[in-house]
Amino acid sequence: MQRFAGSAVDERAETHLQVAALVLASHTALLPWLRDEQEVLKIIGEHMGGRTHALLRFLLRATKFLHRDGYAALSARLRGLQWDLGRGFETELQLGLRESTLTITRCFYHDLFSEVGQPQLAACCCCSQDKVWFESAHYKGVEAGRTAAISTGDPHCCFRVRRLGAAEAAGGAGS
Repeated sequence: MQRFAGSAVDERAETHLQVAALVLASHTALLPWLRDEQEVLKIIGEHMGGRTHALLRFLLRATKFLHRDGYAALSARLRGLQWDLGRGFETELQLGLRESTLTITRCFYHDLFSEVGQPQLAACCCCSQDKVWFESAHYKGVEAGRTAAISTGDPHCCFRVRRLGAAEAAGGAGS
C-alpha cells in the first residue's frame, strides 16, 4: 500500500489499490504452499467476485428485461463503469445512437501488477467482474461484449454495446 500510495489519485483509486494489495498479498501467501500458479489464480479469482458471476448475470438479464431500451440501459452501464474505474485508469467513452464504447488505455491493476512482476494478477480483479456485464450476447436488439483486454495482451480494453438491425436482432433474439 505504501509503495503505490501515489497511485491513489482519487477515492476510487484508493479502493482499487486496496483490492490490488489484497490480491498481491494473497498470491504471495498462497503460492509457496500450493505451488500451483493456476490453482492460486483460481482461488483469488473466486474470492474477487468469481462466485458472484451467477448473480451478476441475473442482474444483467433483469436490467435488459426491465428496460424498454436495452441499448440505453447498457450504454448507461458503460458510463457507470467509467465512473467506477476513476482517475486511476485512462478511459475514453464514446456514446452514440447505434454504438457506444468504453476504451481503457491504461489499467491501474495491470500497471501495478506489471511493476511487481505479476501481470497475470490483473485478470483476477476488475477483468473478472466487468466482463460479466458485457458478455457477448444478443438481447432485445442489442449486442454487447468486451472485445479486447489489456490483461490478455491487447493494447487496450474495449467494451462495446451495439444496437442491432432488424435482421441481426431476429437472428440473436434468444440469447
